[in-house]
Amino acid sequence: MTMAMGITMRMKMRMTMIMMMMMMMMMMMMMMMMMMMMMMMIIMMMMMMMMMMMMMMMMMMMMMMMMMMMMMMMMMMMMMMMMMMMMMMMMMMMMMMMMMMMMMMMIRMMMMMTMMMMTMMMRRRRRWIKQFRGDNY
Repeated sequence: MTMAMGITMRMKMRMTMIMMMMMMMMMMMMMMMMMMMMMMMIIMMMMMMMMMMMMMMMMMMMMMMMMMMMMMMMMMMMMMMMMMMMMMMMMMMMMMMMMMMMMMMMIRMMMMMTMMMMTMMMRRRRRWIKQFRGDNY
């Protein structure tokens, strides 16, 4: 009787041991799975972060490029405006010079005319005096 009881007890013990071992194995497996999942999640998160960073960098680069383009355009516009202004100034200067030249010419002509008139008058006067006086002077 005792012998049978012992065997049964041992069998029971073995069964319990096996069950415990199985449970332990299952727990370990579960833990491993959880760890793996966590690792995967972390990796995924890292990847997402990297992607986001990359996107942000790309956006920044695009913005910078756009800004540069805008600046270039502005510079070009400014240059064009400056050129136009210079041209206008040159034209104005040319016009002024022409006007001055014309004025000078006019003054010269006036001077010439006055001189001519003066000489003519003088000649006439001389002639007129000659009629009254016999001797020329």
